[in-house]
Amino acid sequence: MTFAPTSSKSYIGSVTVNANQTSGTYTIAAVGSGTSGPPLSHLHSDFDGDGKSDIAVFRPSTGQWFIKNSGSQTDLVFTWGGFGDIPVPGDYDGDGKSDIAVFRPSTTQWFIKNSGSQTDLVYAWGGFGDIPVPGDYDGDGRSDIAVYRRSTGQWFIVNSGSQTGVVFTWGGPGDILLTGDYDGDGKSDIAVFRPPAGLWFINNSGSQTSVVYTWGGGFADIPVFKRP
Repeated sequence: MTFAPTSSKSYIGSVTVNANQTSGTYTIAAVGSGTSGPPLSHLHSDFDGDGKSDIAVFRPSTGQWFIKNSGSQTDLVFTWGGFGDIPVPGDYDGDGKSDIAVFRPSTTQWFIKNSGSQTDLVYAWGGFGDIPVPGDYDGDGRSDIAVYRRSTGQWFIVNSGSQTGVVFTWGGPGDILLTGDYDGDGKSDIAVFRPPAGLWFINNSGSQTSVVYTWGGGFADIPVFKRP
């Protein structure tokens, strides 16, 4: 019997297998039930897809990526991007491996090298001064292209699943942008950290509720978070 899920989701349930023999004829019947959960989270820097984060650096002066794969313990060098580009790795094709990608502020273009199909993609999304904030906002197991506009506190997101653009207003001047699955539903939640008061403002995607936490304070504290 083969269990072959068709998507990168978690599954919970049970299967009962009954085997019978009647007059030399064998019959096997399997019945079960279960539910599918949110997509399995992909690490932000898992370039070899072994479920572990890989050590990697981006050198803007040469546009080179230096990656130490945790699985094979091999060192790889890729040239992708250039001076002024912002590294934005993520699993854009949903194959369980982080894809090399950069955001070019001067042209607001996203240059993505998909690890699964080995194809190069270019998207134009954002405006001058926007900050790239990729994450899996729709929970389909693929990183979504997104930018934050500090002047208006708006998040502009392109959902990879539905290919639709959505806009949220969350945050203000001086806030530090965060993305993480704070409610555990498999989707990235929009969040910001406000340094002077040590406030965390989180917009949970699952319950559509907003929560505020006080943790840390002052301009010296740095929020620590994991990007899906």
